[in-house]
Amino acid sequence: MQSEFQQVIDQCGVDLAGVADLSPAREALLAQGGDTFAKFPRAVSLGCRVAHEVVESIGDHGNRALVMNYIHHIYSVVNHRLDQAALSLTGFLMAKGYLAFPVPASQVLSYEDYSGLAPHKTAAHLSGLGWVGRSALLVTKQYGPRVRFATVYTDAPLDAGEPAKNRCGSCDQCVEACPAGAMTGEAFAQDKTRDHIYDPKACNEYMRERRLSLLGKRVFGGNCGLCIHSCPFGGKLKRA
Repeated sequence: MQSEFQQVIDQCGVDLAGVADLSPAREALLAQGGDTFAKFPRAVSLGCRVAHEVVESIGDHGNRALVMNYIHHIYSVVNHRLDQAALSLTGFLMAKGYLAFPVPASQVLSYEDYSGLAPHKTAAHLSGLGWVGRSALLVTKQYGPRVRFATVYTDAPLDAGEPAKNRCGSCDQCVEACPAGAMTGEAFAQDKTRDHIYDPKACNEYMRERRLSLLGKRVFGGNCGLCIHSCPFGGKLKRA
């Protein structure tokens, strides 16, 4: 089972994958996603890196073409690949007789608290792929926060990883870079809510106004990416 699982992952076209034991986050998961998640003791976190130079280009935040290229790359290209990978993995697990529930890469169900069905970063953190930084983003050792995630919840008896240790230290470059002032500067704490470190409304409102000036229309969603751009982790392209 484990070797076959790894083969499927290798064929999915993702850059990172890990298995999480969800027991440490059980109450929070049920509170956000409901009783549907009670049947899933594990989750598979799938990560796809964002093209390095696409992220580097958004340092010029007033360039309409570069900003739109960044948004397209993330939401139309990377998210699509992740959703396809999650679908392939779901099919494999179902064929083996296990439950599998894929959660898409980007899914906002409520614009009151800007939440989705289930948090991808929880599964990614518990699987050992990275830690939650001051930006409220999942930061990986290999690519920093320049990664998007999708998640497949399952009851398959896969070998789970260990939660990653927070390596941000005293760094607050993402906090300083945020034009919306959406980050409090506090460090992530497992026993506290997202609002302890990040204000999603402030982030979204900034992007609405920013897109109005760039595109001439108001839209929901998206992010400016400067917190991703500023993070020292992933800031340098590593050659093989």
